[in-house]
Amino acid sequence: MKLSDIPPEMARDYLRGIIDRNKPPSEHVAWRVHINLDIDGRRKLWAADKYLEVLQTMGVGIEKRRVGLSEIREFLAGLLIDAAAQADVAEDVAVELSVAGLHMIKEAELHLDRFGIMRTVESRPSKNYGGKKR
Repeated sequence: MKLSDIPPEMARDYLRGIIDRNKPPSEHVAWRVHINLDIDGRRKLWAADKYLEVLQTMGVGIEKRRVGLSEIREFLAGLLIDAAAQADVAEDVAVELSVAGLHMIKEAELHLDRFGIMRTVESRPSKNYGGKKR
């Protein structure tokens, strides 16, 4: 499978779906979430990690928010490693996330959203572009 098979918007929507289905009741509650990852979900997590790597090499996201891109990528890589360890036993893998894990997924979703916006802006010419000057 190639990275171009999964657009960043699809990976972002997958992460957004995880967030929407598993909102904690409040910010200060200890909350554990169980996510079932099938092969398609693991591929989308892999694509999200690779698109965040592209952002990191571009120099985007270096400004420090709650967590940086390197911490988010380490978290996603850890999820993929856990899923790969369990994948030998079953095709669908159950992964447990804490509130901090959900925050990491929110940050990853935010960065992927920005990456999608950057891609659409780069593909459109400027409104002020009037063609080649003579």
